[in-house]
Amino acid sequence: WYQRRVRDARAQKRPIYSKEVSAVNINSICVTNDKKNVIFGNSRGDIGKVDLRTGNLLKKYKGVAGSVRAVCHHPTQPFMTAASLDRYLYLYNSTSGSLVNKFLMKQPLNSVLFSSELPASLKKAKEEKEKRKRATGREEDEEEGEGGEEDVWDSLPVVREKAPVKKPKT
Repeated sequence: WYQRRVRDARAQKRPIYSKEVSAVNINSICVTNDKKNVIFGNSRGDIGKVDLRTGNLLKKYKGVAGSVRAVCHHPTQPFMTAASLDRYLYLYNSTSGSLVNKFLMKQPLNSVLFSSELPASLKKAKEEKEKRKRATGREEDEEEGEGGEEDVWDSLPVVREKAPVKKPKT
């Protein structure tokens, strides 16, 4: 459960190479997109990257508090995600090992998957943006969109709470 073993079925049934990777059980494992490294997550919350050719631990990823239930490497980009029982989804840069972002989920996650498909809501928003772009003949600036949002907040009336009325002691 915590060792990396290499077997040669032609030679013998026992492993020809065995090396301890982690001190506790490994829960999840995935291969990187270059097919040279493996990323693993264990029940203590450790995430590491192991070189398949040498068996050496290349990198440890920090920041996970709960047991790692799933790890997944993006097929084309240098990103890796980890789902943990502490209800966070962690996004790491797999080359530098730095934590890019973490997202709090409503419930503990058991698996994670990268998809090449866009969700329906994002597809619709992308299509609407393309229609507006074709209709106006120019691209919308990000700053203009934010400015419109600020105008909405500026137009709202200010609500102030009244100070509580103190009751006289009787």
